[in-house]
Amino acid sequence: MIWLPLLIMTLLAALYLAGPLKSSPKVLAASFAAFAALAFSIYSLIGRPDLTAPGALKPYQPPAAPSGPSQAEIDAAQALTPEQRAEMILGMVDSLAAKLEDAPDNPQGWARLIRARYILGQDELAQADIARVKEIYKTNPELAAKILSAAAPQ
Repeated sequence: MIWLPLLIMTLLAALYLAGPLKSSPKVLAASFAAFAALAFSIYSLIGRPDLTAPGALKPYQPPAAPSGPSQAEIDAAQALTPEQRAEMILGMVDSLAAKLEDAPDNPQGWARLIRARYILGQDELAQADIARVKEIYKTNPELAAKILSAAAPQ
């Protein structure tokens, strides 16, 4: 689609630049052939012909939200003692906190972490996470406010 206008513009540019060569048609033809060969050679070396295929350029799709536990994992958790279940939950929250330290640009993850901290009674850690969110998203206070409102305990 865009290749035809680009080809026409390239031909016009080549003819304009070759204006002084009009005195000799053979020199003009040779110059044009050399220019075309050079253009196609460069394109074959650094071009991306695969991007011209239908569907090659797709719009950005954000990564899918992480899925929750499977039914088998839920059943296994129900078989645990209350102490084991509490330990498992704390481990999951700590794991989420570690992931967010490695990759902090995850608004949903921060909201889940802060909410979990409040539910578990870890108010000091929740306040530290809130400060971290404000620091990370200081250039986007609207997003920080959305994260904190989503994290607020109900």
